[in-house]
Amino acid sequence: MIRFKGIIAVLMAAILGGGIFVSPATAADRLILPEGVYYHRFISMVNGPEATWINPAGLGLYTAICTQVIGEYYDGEFADNWGLNLTGEGIGIGYRRLRHFLGDDYREYIFGLGQKLSHGFYIGGSYLYIPEGPEGYHKKHLWNLGFILRENPKYSIAATFTNLNRSRVAGEKSDIEQVYSLTYIMDRNLIALSIEVSLSTGQSLSGASYNYGINIYPIKGTEIYASLDNDENFEIGARVNLTQYFLGLQGRHRKGNRNDATSFYAGLVNGSQESLIK
Repeated sequence: MIRFKGIIAVLMAAILGGGIFVSPATAADRLILPEGVYYHRFISMVNGPEATWINPAGLGLYTAICTQVIGEYYDGEFADNWGLNLTGEGIGIGYRRLRHFLGDDYREYIFGLGQKLSHGFYIGGSYLYIPEGPEGYHKKHLWNLGFILRENPKYSIAATFTNLNRSRVAGEKSDIEQVYSLTYIMDRNLIALSIEVSLSTGQSLSGASYNYGINIYPIKGTEIYASLDNDENFEIGARVNLTQYFLGLQGRHRKGNRNDATSFYAGLVNGSQESLIK
């Protein structure tokens, strides 16, 4: 186990030292899941029900039983794109539906498991199935794996590997997608800074995508989130906890896209959480 943690640390050091602000490469043999409904969090900073679709290892950290509903405002319509998410005791189940993704409707199911293996070390896996989607996505299934290392409360290191079964695209096996992330939590736990590196097995490090983010906790039970990548795309959002309930929104802006999107979500937690009100 110690050796494996050391490997992850070496990988992170190599990637984070490899360069910043480079243009991402694209390849015909990549299977990139669509954006929409599911808001972004850094895989090393995930600490809520969104672990289902972001990093299944986070399901070992976030063990509260939670029901979450998500709706998206996009292209002048609200809740045409929507999703559901259920988590509890290391298990996550997610569903989302997108209207007119690449000209077709898109539906997706996720089933995830997360577990704490030792002090500060978590592992998780998930299975994703797309029963309906445009060509290249229809009837696809993906196996995914994630890790989180938080031995020191100030640092969090994570890695995810998606499409491990390498689903076929145009008759050829697609690449495995990799994400590596590092979060530093500043004094008093009021601010967290994160960096994330994304690339496929068919890419060199110079073609990776980089994303930088900040989480701010100005008042107990509240969170403000923002991120910016090397293509000048950004997201910004906020969440507030109210005893056993939580509400949030997160906007997504893509450079050159006239139709920005905003996800709105609400949930109920059967367990303790920091709250704005007592």
